[in-house]
Amino acid sequence: MSPAVAWNRRATLVLVLLVAACALSLAWFVHPWYEANGQTNDASVYLLCAKSMLAGDGYSYLGQPFVLRPPGFPTLLLPLLAWRGLDFHALNLFVAAFGVLAVACVFAYHHGRLGPLLAFALAASLWLNPGFERFCNRVMSDMPGTALLFVGLLLERWAGRRPSAGRDVLVGVFVGLSAYVRAVNVLLAPAIVCARLCARWRAGERQGWLAFVRQRCLAPLVVPLLVLLPWSLRNANNRPQLPVDQTFVHSYSVALLHSDPSDPSSPVLSLSELLERVGHNLVVIVTTLGKRMSDDATTATSWIVGALVAFGALAAALRHREVDSFVLLGLLATVSISLEVIGRYALPLYVFALPSAVDTLRRTLARGIGEGPARASLALALALVTASDLDPRRGWDGLRERHESLRAASVTLTAAVGPDARLAASLGWHYSIYLDRPVYSLVPSARHKRGQHPVEDVIDRRGIDTVFFDPERLLDEPFVRLFRERYGEPQRAGHLEFWRVRP
Repeated sequence: MSPAVAWNRRATLVLVLLVAACALSLAWFVHPWYEANGQTNDASVYLLCAKSMLAGDGYSYLGQPFVLRPPGFPTLLLPLLAWRGLDFHALNLFVAAFGVLAVACVFAYHHGRLGPLLAFALAASLWLNPGFERFCNRVMSDMPGTALLFVGLLLERWAGRRPSAGRDVLVGVFVGLSAYVRAVNVLLAPAIVCARLCARWRAGERQGWLAFVRQRCLAPLVVPLLVLLPWSLRNANNRPQLPVDQTFVHSYSVALLHSDPSDPSSPVLSLSELLERVGHNLVVIVTTLGKRMSDDATTATSWIVGALVAFGALAAALRHREVDSFVLLGLLATVSISLEVIGRYALPLYVFALPSAVDTLRRTLARGIGEGPARASLALALALVTASDLDPRRGWDGLRERHESLRAASVTLTAAVGPDARLAASLGWHYSIYLDRPVYSLVPSARHKRGQHPVEDVIDRRGIDTVFFDPERLLDEPFVRLFRERYGEPQRAGHLEFWRVRP
C-alpha cells in the first residue's frame, strides 16, 4: 500500500480553485424552475412542511404531524423561504451549494489516497456528472445529506488525530444532527465504531478491549441516539392515522419488511421474498453505477462498468476498513433491501463507490507502471469519460415546459373552482405547491384498494368537494374514466377536467 499523500499548500490551492470553479459554474448549471415529476414528490412534501413550520403549524403535512421523514432539511429551508418565498432559482442554488460542499469534501477526504491530481479529477468528474447536476437542481435532502456524510468523515478524521471524549461527543452530535437532514446518515455512527475497532486490531492491540469500547466507541453510538431521541418521542406520540392515504409508505420499517408498505398490519415478508427483492435491487444498483446515475437505457457496457465499479469499491472497502468503507457497505445493505432502487438512493452510493473503485484501479495499475503514471492515467481516463457525456443542461427544455404548464394550469384552475374548494388529484404533492393550498392525493388508497370504494372513502374522510385530473396524463386516465361513470361529464379549466363531487 502506497503511503498517504501529505496535505500541503498545493493541496489547499487546488481545493480553493476547485471550490471557486464550482461556485462560479452555478450560474450556468442551476436552472430557475421547479422539477415536478414522479422523482421529486418528496421535494413538494419538504416545502409544504417547511411552509407549515413558518406558519406556526409545526412540522406537519396537510394539517397532520409528518412522521415519515425527519425535519432537518425543511428546517434548513426556513430562512430562505422566509426571505424569498417559493423562489425556485434561490432554492435550487441553495441545494447546489451543498453539491459544491460535497465535491470539496470528496477532494479533501481522498487526497491522501489518490494525490492532488487524481483527487481533483475525481471531484471534477462528480461535479460535471449530469446525474449529480440533476440532484443539485432538486429541492430534496439528497445532496445536502450526501455532503454532510463527507463532512462527517472529515470531522471523524479530525477527531482521530487527538482522541478525546469532547471530540467524540462533537462527532456524535454532528452525526445525530445530520441524520435529521437525511436519515441514512445515521450509518456514520456504526461505521465510526467499526473503523475504530478495526484500526485497533490492525495495530496489534489485544488487551484492554472493554476499556477501549467504553472510551472510544460508546460516545459515537450513544450521542447520536440521544440527539435523535426527541424525534423518536415526538413520533411515538403522533402515530399516523390508519389507513395511511396521503403517502405510499407508513414508515421505513413497514416499507422494508411488510407486504403493504403503507399498512403495519399487513403480513411480514418472508425471507425468500426479502432475498428476491435484494437480488433484484443489486442488479439495479450495478447498472445504475454503470450508467453513472443517468436515465439512459441499460446496455452491456453499463453492466460491465457497473460490475467493475462495484467490485472495485468492495475491494477497497475490505482493504481499507475505514469509516468510508463501512458507510459504503451500510449504504449498499440499506439500498439493497429498500422497496425499490430509485435515483435518490443511488446518489450517496455512487459518490462513495466511485472513489473507492478508482483507488482500487490506482493500486492495480501502480504495480505495473508505477504510482505517478497510474494516477495520471486514471485522471486522464476520468476526464475523457466526463467529456463523453458532458451535458449539464440535459433535459432542461422539458423541465421548463413542465414547470410553465403546471403554473398556467394552476392559475386557470384557481379561477374556475374558487378559493374555498377542497381539492384532490391523482397525486396532489406538486399541485399543492403551484396552487399554494392543500391538494390531497387519491392514488395511494386506490393503489392499495382498501375498502369497497377507496377513492370515495378518501373524499369523505378528507372533506374533499372537488377533484381534478389531467386527461392527457397516463396516471390520471383511470380516474377520468371512473369519475365520468359516477359523476357525468366534467367541467374544464384549460386542459384540466374537474368534478364537484360533494355539495
